[in-house]
Amino acid sequence: MNLDPVFVTAAALGYMSRAIHSTLVTYGEGAEVMPGLAERWEVLEQGHCYRLRLRRGVRFHNGRLFEARDVHDSFVRLLSPELQSPSSWILRNVRGAEQVLSGKTKQLSGVSIRDPHTIDINLDEPLAFFISLLSMNETSIVPAEEARDRDRFRTRPAGAGPFRVEEALEGQRIRLSRNRDYYIPGQPHVNDLTFRLDLRSGRDVADAFARGELDIAHGIPPKIASAWQRDRRYAPFMLNTTQLHTSYFGYDCSAAPFSSVDVRRAINHAIDRERINERIFGGLGVVAHSLLPPGLLGYEPSLRGVEHNVDRARALIRDGGYPSGFQVEYRTWDTDEFNNSGLLPLVIEDLAAIGVQVNVTRHSAIDARKPLQQPGHGMVFCGNWYADFPDSDNFFYVFFHRDSKAVRGTFFHSPDIDKQIIDGRRAADIERRREIYRALNQLVVREAPLAPLFHERLFVIHKPEVRGLRTSLVPPPVRYNDVWIED
Repeated sequence: MNLDPVFVTAAALGYMSRAIHSTLVTYGEGAEVMPGLAERWEVLEQGHCYRLRLRRGVRFHNGRLFEARDVHDSFVRLLSPELQSPSSWILRNVRGAEQVLSGKTKQLSGVSIRDPHTIDINLDEPLAFFISLLSMNETSIVPAEEARDRDRFRTRPAGAGPFRVEEALEGQRIRLSRNRDYYIPGQPHVNDLTFRLDLRSGRDVADAFARGELDIAHGIPPKIASAWQRDRRYAPFMLNTTQLHTSYFGYDCSAAPFSSVDVRRAINHAIDRERINERIFGGLGVVAHSLLPPGLLGYEPSLRGVEHNVDRARALIRDGGYPSGFQVEYRTWDTDEFNNSGLLPLVIEDLAAIGVQVNVTRHSAIDARKPLQQPGHGMVFCGNWYADFPDSDNFFYVFFHRDSKAVRGTFFHSPDIDKQIIDGRRAADIERRREIYRALNQLVVREAPLAPLFHERLFVIHKPEVRGLRTSLVPPPVRYNDVWIED
């Protein structure tokens, strides 16, 4: 358990971090950037500079006033070679970041303090979505004097969020209390907030809610959610939101047989996503017709992707040079959610119908995934991608740009795609960016470098007395500072 924001990468810890810490910008229910610790900002010098005006009167949990220096120090901390945060990449485009990362200096030259409540953040290259990066948990602004004690800061961090930590018991619970100095007047509405850490699965969460132990529960398994939506005890108090997530069936596009677009399209046609939805998700899954999930720039509801068509899939397999089909390996491991849930066996059945035999072999998790790091592995696999921040670049760059450090196992690259992705990163005009990402999304459907499966639908349920609860597109799914309990 680590509540230090520079180490928060797990989703559940991220939800807690949002209650404890504050970032310069944030999100409401959709994907529109909203003020956080920065009350307004402007983009200068053709996208090379972001000038942020900071809120006055904000206090950290230790009582000290927040000011511009805290932004600089928090950014240096995220880049610190001593801490080696896995999320230091977020700020790599800030001028001087490489010097901090290499240990040459503790001064981040790209952050200029104009006055105690105004900063300039200067970038090496324009990045159209840079302001979105400042919403990520890892960029939370913290008081440097508290963060120096690393061991204490892991479990009792001081932030500027709506709640402060009162108790943190590994594997049991984290108990928070209201920050009465929170910068939004009147919030939070509740005095105490406790996160349960002893509930290991979605079913455990659902069972605890059914026993009356929880006021709010999210991550309810779809099949249970489906039953509860037909139960008048639960249905009126359920909400759901589609996450910025895509699951997919992947293959190595750099080597035969998947170097053939016909074979790749055959795989996409063969998979019966509607059948899988009914069998695995009780009909409540969101079928993915493309890589992009709803809510992101370039997503088109009218883009229907590749329909399930076994005859078309068989014809494409023949056109791709495999009239008798072929065999391919899938490596699984003990906690492989795709295999354990029953989703993978259904995909294997679909592929067998067009002559593609998937041989499942069992390995350790490390040995199962390690071959996917190099082109030519020739295997098939399943994967998930949850957006780090709400921008389409976080899908296209991560999956398909040749310089991406995130290995997704598909190895589908081209100079033209790289150029489009970089154009999308640098374009200042939002409509131009929308056009670029729409074209890239259509290209992914056409070239089939992977087979999109589903976008995760997150289910939230609450007791009748809970008020003010809304779900959000951008995590966390619930903003706990908004809710209250009606007596």
